[in-house]
Amino acid sequence: KLRIVKGDQNNVGSYLWYAGFGWGVPFLFVTISLILDQICSYDPCNLVMVPQYGVDGCTISGAALGPYLIYPLALLLTFNTVLFSVTTYKLHTYSKYSKIARENLNDSIKIYKIIAKLFFVMGITWIMSYLFNVLWKLGLGSMTGFWEMVSVVTYFQALGVFIIYCCNSSVSASLRERYPFST
Repeated sequence: KLRIVKGDQNNVGSYLWYAGFGWGVPFLFVTISLILDQICSYDPCNLVMVPQYGVDGCTISGAALGPYLIYPLALLLTFNTVLFSVTTYKLHTYSKYSKIARENLNDSIKIYKIIAKLFFVMGITWIMSYLFNVLWKLGLGSMTGFWEMVSVVTYFQALGVFIIYCCNSSVSASLRERYPFST
């Protein structure tokens, strides 16, 4: 059940918009890719490049990595970087010119720090995947080393998310309050 925080009706609408965008755009992209994969042939002379799911391996074929993985990933990483930069600039400007509402600023900075941590933790595997795919396409990287590094980073990514959300003072205090140690 969605609960409205701070009595603002726009929070639910914003959440639904972001969730719809976050789930809808990838769903639409994959659906179109699957339709193209089923309708169009794998003929090299075909004008439509198809993803060829499962032909070379468990995922998209090497020839289709660009339009079906690398280019959309580069677009999303660029978009995320621009939005993150704009947020950073606005928070900096707000803190510089506003002496009013320091409490709101402190709340914004706390949220910003969490976003920055998540941006790094969640984005690092995508950035690594993108860079290694580009290096591999240029003949400068090995696939074995790539998958080993991505696996290690992915494992540490889960640890990072756990630390960000679970190993903080508020969660620790809540756990101590709810489950006090009895001696």
